Amino acid sequence: MLSADEFAILDLAVEDSFGFWEIASVIQQRQADLSTAGAIDLAKNTVRRLLEMGFVSVCYQDDVGVEELPVSGDDASAAIVDGSNWEWPVGYQRMYRVLATDEGRHAYYSSGS
Repeated sequence: MLSADEFAILDLAVEDSFGFWEIASVIQQRQADLSTAGAIDLAKNTVRRLLEMGFVSVCYQDDVGVEELPVSGDDASAAIVDGSNWEWPVGYQRMYRVLATDEGRHAYYSSGS
């Protein structure tokens, strides 16, 4: 069973990739009592759990409109942990994104939450 936060992130990621910074912003909007840092920490932990379950993959873009490239294994975990990846991108900063896997889409649509 997906937690409310896991479901909220999959809800964003089932149709398109979603940036780390966008996920943190949605978490903060859902839980207005959280500080920005608290929302980022919750988002990091939730994305990490979803990654470990095989429900999301991590990818990156070096600029808007360019191809997203996959990030795997330890590099994906390191990208999630790095707090600078959760800040709104400025200029030509690498942007990390989350996309639901087939397993994640199945879990999302099966949960009926």
